[in-house]
Amino acid sequence: MEHKGLDVVLKALKGIDSKVSLDIYGPEEDPAYAALCKELVAGLPTPVSVEFKGTVAPEAACSTLAAYDALLMPTAGENFGHVIAESLSVSCPVFTTPSTPWTEILQSGGGIVVKDREPESWLAAIDRFVALPAPTRAQLRLEAGNAYRSWKGQPQKPHVWTTALQAGQRRR
Repeated sequence: MEHKGLDVVLKALKGIDSKVSLDIYGPEEDPAYAALCKELVAGLPTPVSVEFKGTVAPEAACSTLAAYDALLMPTAGENFGHVIAESLSVSCPVFTTPSTPWTEILQSGGGIVVKDREPESWLAAIDRFVALPAPTRAQLRLEAGNAYRSWKGQPQKPHVWTTALQAGQRRR
């Protein structure tokens, strides 16, 4: 899906000099967008390897994310962002835009909030991450897990349907 921003990451990677491996998960919902992304992949520099992995079974999402250094998600917006929660739950740092409800949590540790969806901004964030020494990356993973536990421990607002049901019962 275009609003998830895969093209943003691929355009950013065009300017990278470091060795980077990107695995892409998800269905090809829009053939024209998928073709654009494949065209962008074909134009990437040699140190970048990209592989389209297809969909992941829901029960395998967390174990899949746990194997990676980071989740890159330059989304145009999320109502919740389940994959962000899943990623943090397995201590996988998240890079995303401020267009999610996770901004404050990620800014407190566990990820990077990239200011916009411009490829230049994403290139700068990816370059900084790739240059981090191993102990700093390990610390970022710990912070991702801590961010998830902190979020999980917060009292959750009732679901909209629970609120509506309670309001309806009070009227009776």
